[in-house]
Amino acid sequence: MAHERVTIEETDVEQRNQHLERYRFACTHARDRDVLDMACGEGFGSHMLAGSGSRRVTGVDISEGAISKARDKYRLENLWFRVGDAQAMVFREKRFDLIISFETIEHLAQPGKHLTAVSRMLKTDGFYICSTPVRLSGSLNDKPKNPFHFREWNLPEFKGLLNEYFQKIDVFGQSFYFKENPIPFNRTFMKIICKLVFRKELSTLFSEKVLPFPELPQFFNCLPQFQVAVCTAPISM
Repeated sequence: MAHERVTIEETDVEQRNQHLERYRFACTHARDRDVLDMACGEGFGSHMLAGSGSRRVTGVDISEGAISKARDKYRLENLWFRVGDAQAMVFREKRFDLIISFETIEHLAQPGKHLTAVSRMLKTDGFYICSTPVRLSGSLNDKPKNPFHFREWNLPEFKGLLNEYFQKIDVFGQSFYFKENPIPFNRTFMKIICKLVFRKELSTLFSEKVLPFPELPQFFNCLPQFQVAVCTAPISM
């Protein structure tokens, strides 16, 4: 797995805030649950989850250096870190109530191995929350512009992939924006119309928070930069 690591100190503000908002969203599902944070990096998200009322949080990353930094920096009684591969069964079956993996799956050469491991380690009534960028053009066989990514999915493709491993999937968006169309100044007009007619929906656009898709007419062609999926009812593998 190629590395594109988010750190509190070094990552640019927008990317860091987007990552923090994903973890804040996950924290709303974490209270009184045993949580696995796969590809946890240097552990700031695992630390957030542990501080949100989780029963126990385990952060796992393939990088020994990242895990070493996480152990040094973040210490809570209900927080553990260990080295492990996001494409492997790191723990026994049906071990966790909640598994998190943000901006991970696009880095994996074999995403099916990751999803198989997740579905097996998750309890039957557990949650899997993941995020990935939204692919705008091309196909799954096209190499993404980001050199660290093996592949990216558009919205239907990603939900289709997850449907192979989970029976119920709810997809949220992050950093919504208006996609361009051939009409001159179309995005400026769409913003003006939203300010006048769809003020509530406008508040969900351009936000770093993880939110439901805004209910706007099809003309607005609103897309998120990132898709965040909450998956339940794992299919037995």
